[in-house]
Amino acid sequence: MTNTKTTNDFSSVKVIFFDLYRTLAYSTCREPIYDAKSALGYHFGCQQEFLDYCLTTKANSLSEFVLRTSRKFNVSSYSVNFARFAQVVEADTLGTKLYDDVLPVLTSLKLAGYKIGIISNVWQFPIKYIQNLFGDNLIDAFIASCEVGLAKPDKRIFDVALARLNTSCDEALMIGDNLDQDIKASQNAGLPALLLDRENRYGSCDLPCLKITDLYELTNYLGFGQTSQSNKVA
Repeated sequence: MTNTKTTNDFSSVKVIFFDLYRTLAYSTCREPIYDAKSALGYHFGCQQEFLDYCLTTKANSLSEFVLRTSRKFNVSSYSVNFARFAQVVEADTLGTKLYDDVLPVLTSLKLAGYKIGIISNVWQFPIKYIQNLFGDNLIDAFIASCEVGLAKPDKRIFDVALARLNTSCDEALMIGDNLDQDIKASQNAGLPALLLDRENRYGSCDLPCLKITDLYELTNYLGFGQTSQSNKVA
């Protein structure tokens, strides 16, 4: 299978990996990790470094995370607003919602025999809540950056995902909204990809893959299309 935007033969696909945010889910909490940065008293330094650390670090509790992060970035414990940090975490967790087309389409994919995985750059706190949104049997593997210590676009996180579901690039497909972290990164790892552009951010740009605007279009490419209802969110 080639990774060109005109390719629409997905007959060999047995496993479908999805990005999480802006692909399957969205959050009503805007930039929670940067809000956490402020709550932890880290007002200077590189935001990207702080973001990368949060996305690839796992701790056993909020307090352990705060302690380790404070030590990492040399922040005095006196400047940490733990209550505010806990509020940010709670708002981010409870503010995560699934798009309307997610559960119907993923259920159809499972019934059709596909395995489903999620590859997400996500910090640890909302993961259990997010998993509950999908129920018990819909997702076969959730590869979270904070748990494996790797974040997209690192090729190795795709290698982890393939190994987790015991599959190969020839049998897998990546769906995501971010051209660099999802599409180009997965293609660099050898996976074919489809861009999910719910908000038409890429318009008529020349793209390295096919583009869909909702998940119902994915089922059309896979050969058991459903009627697209809308891009409204739950």
